[in-house]
Amino acid sequence: MNFPFLKHALRNIAIGTVIICVAGILFVFIFYHHSRLFTSKRASVMYGLVIVGLYGSWKLVNGLVYLINPKSEERSITDISN
Repeated sequence: MNFPFLKHALRNIAIGTVIICVAGILFVFIFYHHSRLFTSKRASVMYGLVIVGLYGSWKLVNGLVYLINPKSEERSITDISN
């Protein structure tokens, strides 16, 4: 396995994991501890956190795919940003 692909995969996995954890913690905190917020504002914040969590999931899955099957990457090694 090429080191740039491994580095790219591990970076995506780390970023995705952090984003999912932060979005999940904020979602639970807002859901349980901020019942005083207006319903529409609370709902819009929670929808935004769901979108952020989905982005984190996408990064995590992409990182796992690159780690398991690096040949699925269509770009060359020089195209991957460091």
